[in-house]
Amino acid sequence: MNLEKLLNNDFQFKITDQVKATLKNKTILITGVAGSIGSEISKIIAEENCCELILLDQAESDLYNLQQELILKNYKNHTIVVGDVCDKALMEVLYKKYQPQIVYHIAAYKHVPLMEDHPYLAVKVNVLGTKIIADLSKKYSVLHFILVSTDKAVNPVSVMGATKRIAELYVGNLNDETSKVFKVVRFGNVPYSKGSVIPLFKKQLYLNQKITITDTMISRYFITMKNVCKLLIQALVINDCNLLIYNMGKSVPIEELAIKLIEQEGLAIENIKIEKIGLRPGEKLNEEIVYGDEIEIRTDTKADIKKYNLILDEDINTKIKKLTAITPDFSREKIIDLLQDIVPQYS
Repeated sequence: MNLEKLLNNDFQFKITDQVKATLKNKTILITGVAGSIGSEISKIIAEENCCELILLDQAESDLYNLQQELILKNYKNHTIVVGDVCDKALMEVLYKKYQPQIVYHIAAYKHVPLMEDHPYLAVKVNVLGTKIIADLSKKYSVLHFILVSTDKAVNPVSVMGATKRIAELYVGNLNDETSKVFKVVRFGNVPYSKGSVIPLFKKQLYLNQKITITDTMISRYFITMKNVCKLLIQALVINDCNLLIYNMGKSVPIEELAIKLIEQEGLAIENIKIEKIGLRPGEKLNEEIVYGDEIEIRTDTKADIKKYNLILDEDINTKIKKLTAITPDFSREKIIDLLQDIVPQYS
């Protein structure tokens, strides 16, 4: 089995007529749009040329590059906005001006070891930033709000995972009894995206003729960018649940991934050293996809997208008030205590 088959990287995605009808004449806000996922989903939607896109990020250079790509491809109806989701006043102005009807909230800090060293920033962006965007979406009556989450939010061992779990709980709690406007999509690692393991392995191969892995027993769930986009797009037309998870198959051993990459690059495996360096802060050997009490809504057993409902915390608003009151001088230990008050599974 080659690397692409190992990662299920053979899917071709097209927007269905049902989705096109949902997108037509809508204003769509995408936060964190300059990242790998945000830029890809924005290009897929822009190609349909049926709606207005508001493309938001604080990464000025990456946002500029996306803008130029859209211009070169002659995609119309998009507006570039440089801004921070944590800037509540600016976000209020944005919502008043553009009145988005669909929101993809992708903006987040995602790198696990970095967030172990910067827990205040993880809380600020992943929790407070999400709360600001979600609250404004509720206030301005958006039709669909989709939060991008991660399997690291399931029984988290990292600050990043814990903050994303809190974001899940907060967003899910905004639905009323009759609708599922606010939805969470949860998936694993996206190969070839910025910061993913495959580009890192390639750099290591050609600079040092070796690959470093944390542990020979470590494995991860992978989902291709095409399938991420399918999940995000289909979330618009699935209205009977508040949690969507892509069926990513079996977890892939990272050592096997490294060996397949070496073979794909045409290198002799006996000439390449695979070095074990140990787990980094916030990492665990194996990720999980769902919590034990999240019950799947019955679907076709062959379905790519699995439907669940989040088990919600009715006191989430009170707990988040304490957490979002933290300041940069809070100790790491104090922040972790506050995270564990909200996510008891965080260890």
